[in-house]
Amino acid sequence: MTAFTWTALGWLALSSFLGFCCLAFSRYRGAAWAFYAALPMVLTPWWMFYYAHALFMWVKLYTMLAAAIYFLCIRFTHVGEQPWIARGTRWLMFMNIIEAVIQNLVSGVQQPKTAYLLNAAAGVVLMLSFPRGPIVRVEEGPHRRLLADVPYAWVVGYTLWNGLFVYLEWPDYIGIQCAIHLPALLYCLWQRQLWIQARAFSLAAYLMVHFSLGPYMDKLALEPTASEPLRLIWSVISLVWAVGTYINWEHPPQKSPRSQANDAKRSGPQSIVVG
Repeated sequence: MTAFTWTALGWLALSSFLGFCCLAFSRYRGAAWAFYAALPMVLTPWWMFYYAHALFMWVKLYTMLAAAIYFLCIRFTHVGEQPWIARGTRWLMFMNIIEAVIQNLVSGVQQPKTAYLLNAAAGVVLMLSFPRGPIVRVEEGPHRRLLADVPYAWVVGYTLWNGLFVYLEWPDYIGIQCAIHLPALLYCLWQRQLWIQARAFSLAAYLMVHFSLGPYMDKLALEPTASEPLRLIWSVISLVWAVGTYINWEHPPQKSPRSQANDAKRSGPQSIVVG
């Protein structure tokens, strides 16, 4: 087999592992607490001395671990019963986007290129179009999965924006990025409200793997080449989609009674609104 075939198999293995994390940790609370809360405390000394990482990666690692633990608190502790704590989902998403927007702006200033600035603008518009109000619910039942009512259009916009962010900053990691996004997108197709939980679990798990096995993860990277025309076209599509999502959110089309009834049927099991 060719080198690319082995690399693609590595992406598939990584995506399968992340999908397993999403599935297992949405069902087994003890395993989830051990993986996202206890294991990082054990591994942090190893991460500090094993492999050099940029400040951005350290910030991303611990913000995503905080997000995963935060979702576990909402699902399994009395903290989640407080109305104000559930609103943190929105601020965690904003923090996740702001980190990348700042990185794009810094890179855009250092090497002035339109694609960086357009993608930073798309990130800001995504924050403006993120749903407001009580979007977070806890599913009734033994697993108490976290459900968040985020529209498909916003998920697509976020995926376009985040994929371009990686392609701009680390073009050799675009294959790995696709492997990271795949489990959450499959969950979104199955049940849209599970996307945020799956995204947090899969990205936090990947970052733990990346920090633990840095040199081995680098072997899954492609040759560090990037197409400037593709970057520009992608950035325009990302910004236009984000703006369209914002306009649709501010002026949503009126739904017929039949459409509203169909939405109610697809909303999944009964749940408890927590914020």
